[in-house]
Amino acid sequence: MTSLTKILLIDDEEATNFYHKHIISEIGVAEKIECFENGTDAINYLLKNNEDNDRTLIFLDLNMPGISGWEFMEIFGNLKSITDFRNTKLYILTTSVHDDDEFKALEDMSINGFINKPLTQASVEDIIEKHFKADQV
Repeated sequence: MTSLTKILLIDDEEATNFYHKHIISEIGVAEKIECFENGTDAINYLLKNNEDNDRTLIFLDLNMPGISGWEFMEIFGNLKSITDFRNTKLYILTTSVHDDDEFKALEDMSINGFINKPLTQASVEDIIEKHFKADQV
């Protein structure tokens, strides 16, 4: 059963996006799964493709060329003040093993969680259960 309008995978590694898209597709929880290899394209997509009732989950890598995950979070935080993203949840999905990265990310009020790669079906299902149950929206 589809729970989400869309899931965005933002990671500069095409193979990682392909794998994670496959994992998410297998459980059929989103109408659309969009992959972006940079933060700029993802921001532009969000600006053009956001409806008030969209239920969106974003998985964001931290270490990317161009706009890093950190810079994406700053831009996204600013967008939240002018655009309705109340049903959008943002998770860091990274290979970073630095405790400082997790601590810094979770200090940001735009971030809903921090997950180490690779993404699993169980982790996606847990996030949906936590944030997107029908009675929560």
